[in-house]
Formats: sequence, C-alpha cells, structure tokens
Amino acid sequence: MNGMTVLGADIGYGFVKVIGERSTVCFPSVVGPAVEAVYTSELLRDSQPVAYHIGERIWFVGQAAERQSPTRLTLLDRSRVTSEQLLVLALAALHQAQPHGPVYLVTGLPVAYFADRDTLTRRLQGRHHFRAGDEHVYLEVQRMLVVPQGVGVLYSLMLNDDGQPCPTRLDLAETNVGLIDVGMCTTDFVRVRELEYIEVGSGSIPEAMSQVLTTLQRAVQERWELTLDLHEADLALRTGHVRVFGDPHPVRHLVEPAVAMLAERVTAEARQLWGDGRKLDRVLLAGGGGAWLKPTLQAAFPHIELVTDGALANARGFYRYGRLRADAEG
Repeated sequence: MNGMTVLGADIGYGFVKVIGERSTVCFPSVVGPAVEAVYTSELLRDSQPVAYHIGERIWFVGQAAERQSPTRLTLLDRSRVTSEQLLVLALAALHQAQPHGPVYLVTGLPVAYFADRDTLTRRLQGRHHFRAGDEHVYLEVQRMLVVPQGVGVLYSLMLNDDGQPCPTRLDLAETNVGLIDVGMCTTDFVRVRELEYIEVGSGSIPEAMSQVLTTLQRAVQERWELTLDLHEADLALRTGHVRVFGDPHPVRHLVEPAVAMLAERVTAEARQLWGDGRKLDRVLLAGGGGAWLKPTLQAAFPHIELVTDGALANARGFYRYGRLRADAEG
C-alpha cells in the first residue's frame, strides 16, 4: 500500500463514521463555534473537548459542539457537499483516526447525489494543514474513491478486514442483490448483479429517519414543552425515553404513525424499482433506520435480511474495499 493508511469514511447526515485498521471513529454530524470554557473541572481535565482551527474559524465537532457551542450547524440537504461544515467534519474525523502517512480514502454519496463525486473529491483530496487544540496537523489525502452509498454495505459482507473475499459470503458475488439503506436524510436503493452496479435498479428518495425525528421533536414539545435538537431526538428514540424533571417518559409510541408512513414510502419506491422482488436472490436492509422498517418491508419482500451493525456497515465496507484497491494498485 506504499505506506498509505486506508480509511473508510461514511460522512453521514446523522453521524460521521470512520474505520481503519486500528481505529473506529463515530460522532454526531454537528459542528459549532468553539468557545473558551470559563471553568474546567480537575476531574474532567483529561477529557476536555478539542477545538479545531480550520481556515479562519475555530470549531467544536460532535458531542463537544452539542454541549459547548452556542449555535450548532447541521445541514440536511445536498448543498452540504460544498459546505465548510463537511470539510470540518471530514478533517476532524480523519485526524481522530490517527493515520500514519498519506491517506487512501474511500467514502460514499447518496445515489441521487452521486454526480457530486468530483466536487467532493476536490474538497477532500490533497494536503491539509490545521490545528487540533495545540497540535499542528499535516494531513494528506493522497488517493480517494467515491462510491454510491449503500455499496459499502455489500463490501462489508463480501470482504474481510484485509480486503480479501470472505469464503462464507461468496454467494453475494454470484447473485442478484437489492439493498435498502435507510439513513438520516436519504434512503438509498442499490441493485448489484454479480458485482456489477445496475443503474436502472438503483436510486434515492429524500425520505428517511429525519422525518421520524421531526415528528418526535414536535410531539415532545407539545406534551412536555421540551425542545430537542435532531441528535437529542435521535438519542431519545434509541433509548426509548426522554427525561423531564428527572423522570423518564416513553416516546417510541409517539412516532409509530411516522414510522409507518416512512415504511410505506420506502416500500413503494422499492416496488417501483424491483417489482415484487422475485427476480432478486437477496434483499438486504441496512442503515440506522433499517430495524424500524423491517416489519413492513418484510411483508413486501419476504426474503429481506437485516444487516447486523448496519449503521457502521458502509464505513466498514468502504475500508475493506479500500484495502482491496490499494493492494491491487500497489
């Protein structure tokens, strides 16, 4: 691999995930201006947030931004690819992955936004100099690949961490596979036949888990006059409750209609692309929202399978595919 560090990065709308040989990075896709703390507890001094000085501004990212920034930025549309926010998220994540030497980066874009891949490459490939706290960081993305979001899930199943084919999953290389990847802002549909990406059977819709979280935000505000940002709503949905005056209150029942509507929309799009699915040997369901939609989708596609650890599957697949490509390119 010519001394390069291979990293797979899923710079999602909800979370940023980066996987390397010895590193796994995951944090909320939130940035905000860094402010100096007026008080720092001695008990927490070793875990103080890192401020990133990128360009002319100083940023907190992830949980640090959620907790410490007076304003928080979360872009949920296609314009993010050209935004300062995306560059900050990407560089912070790559820094936290602790690469040794130049980086071979593999990442993805939603199928509907895949035409932006050259723009994304121009933003991230090359040399970057910034500060992380008091540390001067010199980071070079020497090579970069952008693939359709969702394809990483297939690579995560078909390849091992060395980038070699998994003997137990070789069937995926010989079959007709449909994949549904339910993310924060888009749901992606990918069709692959004998490893060949099939454009006519692939696509994206702008409906995903953010609609469910927006419903939860409204319901919590109406019931308890409690304002949640998007990531607080996501945490409440995953834990199943919100705390009001110290008491937990269940919330999952509040989003059941929104989940049902999303499941119906995703099912309709999958049927538009694949019919009733009888020509597909396998249908895979992944992404952070996959488990929520499985009951409805299974009624439409009885052979659907939920990918375990689906939220990290794209990043892991990007890394494994990067290992395969880097070894092949020498």
